[in-house]
Amino acid sequence: MKQPTSVAKSVKLLTVEMLTFSLLSVPVFFSILKSKIVEFVGYAIFLLGGFSPHLYEKIVRQKLDVKVKFGLSSTVVLHSFFGQFLDFYEYFPGWDKLLHFYGSFVITIFFFETLRQSSKFWNAKNIPDALFMAFLLGAFAGLVWEIAEYVTDKIFPYIGAQRGLDDTMMDFVFNVLGCYSAAQAIKYSLRQRDVRR
Repeated sequence: MKQPTSVAKSVKLLTVEMLTFSLLSVPVFFSILKSKIVEFVGYAIFLLGGFSPHLYEKIVRQKLDVKVKFGLSSTVVLHSFFGQFLDFYEYFPGWDKLLHFYGSFVITIFFFETLRQSSKFWNAKNIPDALFMAFLLGAFAGLVWEIAEYVTDKIFPYIGAQRGLDDTMMDFVFNVLGCYSAAQAIKYSLRQRDVRR
């Protein structure tokens, strides 16, 4: 099978980035039209978040794998455009849990990939250390997300990001399941790579 050229990969990446930008821009535009300032600020933050992998690369001086960048950006699109703007959170009861699982899965892979490379701020970690730290950091990211939901609900009670203790605890469960699944997927991928050698 013919491998794609670097130009073909660049075109594909640019197409994905333009689609990401377009999808994340729609809610920003409509919140301005509706004069909903709080929504506008939230959607604008997510628009910037969709491109945070590029900012990360510049600050830390690491090159992220295209699949990792796509995973991070897709998480933001699934939450902001589909979840909030198109109300998937309301129409599909499992959407929230799916995104907690997927987001934790992606962020754990991100942490593993970044910890395996040296950067401006740290030296590369060995595989067991990187895997363990990625799992912990992924779980911590889920915790920070829940705290952000709690604080958001305290500042803007009409948003209703959290729906009680049971909802929060199930979010934690799906966050940890996502982290654990990512760790297992990484281990499996590494074993497969070793078998092919």
